Amino acid sequence: MYKNSFRKRIPLLSLLASSLLLMTSCIPKTAGIEKQPWFVYGKDYVEGYEMAQKSGDPDEAKVLSSMQQIERATKNYLNSKPPNEKEILRVLNSKDDSISKIALGAMALRPLPEYAVIKKIISFLNHPSELHRDFASLALLKVDKSEIRDYQDLGEMIFEIIEKETDSIILARGMESLGKFNNPKYLPFIVRYLKNPDNHLYYYSSFRALKAMDDRYFQQVRSQLQKQGDIETLKAIDRTQNVWETRQQAPPE
Repeated sequence: MYKNSFRKRIPLLSLLASSLLLMTSCIPKTAGIEKQPWFVYGKDYVEGYEMAQKSGDPDEAKVLSSMQQIERATKNYLNSKPPNEKEILRVLNSKDDSISKIALGAMALRPLPEYAVIKKIISFLNHPSELHRDFASLALLKVDKSEIRDYQDLGEMIFEIIEKETDSIILARGMESLGKFNNPKYLPFIVRYLKNPDNHLYYYSSFRALKAMDDRYFQQVRSQLQKQGDIETLKAIDRTQNVWETRQQAPPE
């Protein structure tokens, strides 16, 4: 009799266990993170950024309001405790685009220079959302070259994406990020855009990419241009180099 009663309870216990497992799986993996200051300020920044991008709106008051929101959110975020690697990866891996873009916006303000984080950010350069790609490319620009130079596989990831890129902003930022890896393999790609001084976006991004590399590569490119008789590009990079050196020598404000 006791055995029969116990057997009847087994399906009920299994059902309860399954229900608890289902309820647990339904809890967002980012639960609890949304209340943290860095997430709140990151969200504020993203919302301001989105409003500012709606440049078709002629309302100057709205434009000014969005810029003030961006400035306020940026200041608050930079003064708050940053997320750790585990937290930011949880948010970046969210299947909800409205959540992952907040993480990317936060990284665009102050990236976490951890290998797994940078690798995940790079993957968003292929995202269908223009805003995700925009924040990802901004975040990569903020990473210091000393923090990623040893991760040559990440440079390969960026290169494979941007060599096929059609968006001029993403291409320019990606090219500038490539220089941080100090890999001569990317020189032909960078120099291709250096040879067009009239396209200021590409030219200055390629110049900055080149300056992020060891100086021997800059001199190598200069010698190559001299052999090719490319006087126009030589004059352009000499002018830019003079401005660059002046800025480097200027005292901090």
